[in-house]
Amino acid sequence: MNGPLIEVSLWPLDVTFATNIQKMTTTSSLAARPPHLFGTNLRPGPTPHPHGNSPLLLPLNNGMLPSTCLEKGELSVKNDAKFNGNPPNIPHIINNIRKSMHDAFSIHGSKWKLDPQLTRLVNSLGIPSSPSPPTPPIEVKWIKPKPPWIKCNTDGASKGNPGPSGAGGLFRDHNGRFLLGFACNTKRNTNMFAEFYALHRGLMIWLDTHPHFTGPLWIESDSLVVVNTILEKTTATPRIKHLVDIIHPYLRTLSLWHISHVFREGNRVADKLANLAIVEPTEAIWNSPPASIIPFLNDDANEVPQHRFPKGS
Repeated sequence: MNGPLIEVSLWPLDVTFATNIQKMTTTSSLAARPPHLFGTNLRPGPTPHPHGNSPLLLPLNNGMLPSTCLEKGELSVKNDAKFNGNPPNIPHIINNIRKSMHDAFSIHGSKWKLDPQLTRLVNSLGIPSSPSPPTPPIEVKWIKPKPPWIKCNTDGASKGNPGPSGAGGLFRDHNGRFLLGFACNTKRNTNMFAEFYALHRGLMIWLDTHPHFTGPLWIESDSLVVVNTILEKTTATPRIKHLVDIIHPYLRTLSLWHISHVFREGNRVADKLANLAIVEPTEAIWNSPPASIIPFLNDDANEVPQHRFPKGS
């Protein structure tokens, strides 16, 4: 961690509110009737401090920046009562405040030094006052198929969703050797349309150029929606269903096929081709790889792992 810790404390009027919350978390009578949330609130308000009506200040490196952890928890309960008819109750209040504060501490907690009052509040809510260690990255790599399997990787890309879009993919053997690739501009479309179109167009090109091929074929996509829809685990929208209805007859011509999901880090070559398709006005089909993807093909053939960093780490 770089730099000194930033001292964080409660504003005076929020100390009473924090004390009430601590009492609630330690009492056995959580079902007791809470103060009326539309009259006398648990937290006196508005809180007259110079940064606005924000009950808990969470300073960041760029200065004192107000955050509404306590207020958000209370407000969400009010809205739930007003719009959903759910009567306010103390466990609901506490859970919402806990979630709001946990979100803030999980991001910024390592930068803060808490005063005793705020430390007691945080502890009473069961919130770690410093974030958990970041989750280490996982290694993802393209897996070679076993002979005689052929592997097809496809991907779709869209700049705007909807926006200029493209579909791309390639076929490789058990050594990772490039057999065929394609990139097809899909005009203004969604990313999801481009994902399905990539699979549709890839199967069409491969089977047209290899009329005697009957499999086995391993299809890999970084879209779980594509995988689950092809396996009929997910219902497609009418526009996507039209593409799926074209894809399935191609698959039925194969004696053996398999489709699976891969993280995008293991689908980099198809991703490069899909993005290339966005800027190319006409479809391109290659029997030899274009120069721009050769380094990525070599990485895959040599099973070089790529690092995938979990969100929030």
